[in-house]
Parts: sequence; C-alpha cells; structure tokens
Amino acid sequence: MEDRSQPSEETWRRGLLHWSHATLFWSLIGVILTGLVLTIFVATVAVPWLRVELNVRPFDEAIALLRLIFGSLAFTFFGLGALLTRYAWRIWRHAEAPPPGAIVLFDTPVIRGALARQRAAVIGFAACLLLAGSVGLSLFPNAVERAVGPPATERSTR
Repeated sequence: MEDRSQPSEETWRRGLLHWSHATLFWSLIGVILTGLVLTIFVATVAVPWLRVELNVRPFDEAIALLRLIFGSLAFTFFGLGALLTRYAWRIWRHAEAPPPGAIVLFDTPVIRGALARQRAAVIGFAACLLLAGSVGLSLFPNAVERAVGPPATERSTR
C-alpha cells in the first residue's frame, strides 16, 4: 500500500539529503575512499602502462589504442548519463522519489511533490555532466592526433 501523505516537517527541513547523519557520513567516506583507490590505480598502473604502450607503437596504432580506450570511456559515461536521465525523468513525471517500480536497496521513505522534483533536477544535472563528459572523451583522441601527429598534408587518406 502506497503512502500518499505529504512529507513530514523534518523531511522538508532535510530536503535532498534525506539520510541519517551516520548513513551520510559512511556514504561520503565510501565515495572518498573509492575515489582515492581509483586515483592511486590510475596514477601507478594505468598511466605508466599507457605511456609505454604509446611510445613503443607506431603512430597509427597508438592513435587507434587511444580511440579504443577513450571510446570505451565515452560509451560508459553515455550509458550512465542515459540511465540517470531516464531515472530523473521518471522522478519528475511522477513527482515521487524513488519513482513507482524503482529498485531500492533498503527501506526508503518516499518523497513527493516539490522536493521530489528538486531531486530530479539535481539528478538530471548530474546526467547532463556525464553526457557532456562522454562527448569530450570521444573527441579527445582527435585533439591528440592533431596536436602530435604529422601535418594534415602528410597524413594518409583513409
């Protein structure tokens, strides 16, 4: 049975962050630690590997490798942005967060009305950032090719 009552006064005061302080704390710690581990991995493993691979390969193969890596990243960002866009649209349309039929991991209070639409706008903004990032990632190999490649008059036509 769905609860169709208005949010409580505490829900209005908390707004977007409708979490307990402990949940918010551990969520932020988790995000920070995940970012730290990924940053260390990229700095110590991925970038040195990519640098070696780009130096030992011929120019055309190096650009193809860059296109593969950054194309995969762009595709991933696009997919995540599309999922967030769909989720934000569902929240906006139903004015409920989480929207009807959404998968939730734990008992989640339903936020309705203006607060739900505010949450949808924030999620939509994050989706726009991911979609814009996917465009930038897809264009990066072209910029590298123009910056370090042979002049356009010497390039072979494909």
